[in-house]
Parts: sequence; C-alpha cells; structure tokens
Amino acid sequence: MSAHSRRPRRLALALASVAGVAPLVACATPPEPAPPPPAAADDDELPYCRLCELYRVSERLVVRVQTESGLGAGVVVAADGTIVTNAHVVGAAEEVAIDTADGRRFGGRVLEVDADLDLALVRASPEAPPWHAATLETRPPRVGSEVFLIGHPFGLDWTVTRGVVSALRRRGGSTVIQTDAAVSPGTSGGAMLDESGRLVGIVTSKYIAPGAESLAFARTAADVLVLIERMRARAPGR
Repeated sequence: MSAHSRRPRRLALALASVAGVAPLVACATPPEPAPPPPAAADDDELPYCRLCELYRVSERLVVRVQTESGLGAGVVVAADGTIVTNAHVVGAAEEVAIDTADGRRFGGRVLEVDADLDLALVRASPEAPPWHAATLETRPPRVGSEVFLIGHPFGLDWTVTRGVVSALRRRGGSTVIQTDAAVSPGTSGGAMLDESGRLVGIVTSKYIAPGAESLAFARTAADVLVLIERMRARAPGR
C-alpha cells in the first residue's frame, strides 16, 4: 500500500460505476465515544420486546473491522473466526483489527476478496476464542418482509435500524436485496437479519441522487456462501 493510500480518507460517499449508487465508504475518524447512559431498569421489569431480544442475541455476531484508512462492520460466519465484510472496507489491506461488542480486540488477516460482489473474508488471529457464528439464510427474503441491520454508522458502534425488503434486484449476475432501512458510512459490511435473526444479507451500498431516500442495498447470504466455498476450495490439502 502506498504512503498516500495510508492517509485517512475524508468521510464521503464515493460514486460507484453505476450512476448514483455509492458504496458505503468506511468512516475514517469515528467520533469520541459518548458517556455511558444511566442505568436502565432490570429487563425483567420491562415489557417483552422482540427487536430487543433479537439485538441482544445478534450483537455478538457483528464486529467492527478497522483498517489504517477507516472502519466498517463485519459478521462472524464460522466458529473459527471467519468474518465477512465488504471489499471496499478492507481495500488493499492484508491485515485488519477486529473489535467485538464486549470490548476485545484481535488482529485479522484478509483471506478472500471479490470486488464484483463487494465482499471480503477475514479471519481473526489464532488466539481468538471460538466465535458465535451467524446462521445463513441462503433463500432470498420475501419482498415486504421485515429486516434488521446492525453496523457502525459514522463510528456509532453496534447501531440497529429496521426496515423492509423493498425489492429483489439483479446485479452482476446475482440477486441484490433493496431495503428502506437507514444505512450510513460505517454500516458497510453490517448484518441484515430476518425476523428470526438469520443472516440474509451484507450491507454494501446506498443510492445517492437528488431526492432519493431510503434506497440501500445488500448482497445476499447466498453470495457470502459462494465466497466461503471458494476460499475453502483453495485451502491447502484440498
């Protein structure tokens, strides 16, 4: 990587090859962490909240992926510490830092990158303990079904948003999920989960144009599985 490429990039939404569609460029300088909120009431005293339960289970599946030039999200997809994120998050880096929701940090190595899918696989350092891996739902979600996104918009870690599957589009020979859920830089590589907490997609981009609202996109879990199988086929001894 050149010295120029190591300089922190301005927070921006760079235009992709398709007019108006921009990858969610990693957040280069996250804001200072906010002070801890006041203690909440015991969960047992609160009414049942389905989204709250989903978030509680799922936040440990989502990590923060940090490079010299910025940050994004990633999702654990195997108990050995294999994590999927976006190709534009890792960029040209070979090594990344991985932060977990419980405050731990590990090194990570980039294993596989597919620029066309805008997906990448990294693996946490060997000393990392077994991970809780997401369950991949490789069938495309139904249009109109509810989805939940977890990422780090503008460096605001482990933020959850919700929306619906607005449409299923074809792009580059595979299916892309369109959603109206809120996404921002730093949500790149974040989890798109269905109502059961299964991983249906990885957030990749949003539509940027005058008047455009609530137009974001995710690659399907089926594409993630393709990348995992490709990586395993290249593994030594196979």
